[in-house]
Amino acid sequence: SLFIDSQIFYTDNANFAPTKQKIGSTVFVNTFQAAITPRDLVLDNGRISTAVGFASQWYNYENAQLIDIDQVSATVRR
Repeated sequence: SLFIDSQIFYTDNANFAPTKQKIGSTVFVNTFQAAITPRDLVLDNGRISTAVGFASQWYNYENAQLIDIDQVSATVRR
């Protein structure tokens, strides 16, 4: 299976700061997920099922003051 998604929103406190140090920014959230599930391997008294997947999500901030906190995270599942 394959899943791709992008979302955009605005926050007035992208840096999670106290009131006077807030920085507003448009935030782009991008997600990519893929998974493969091969056919089961049938044995004498049962079967073996496997699956492998990958998920990645990254955040991009439009405000140049926040470029250093652009984030990427990824997960591999088996």
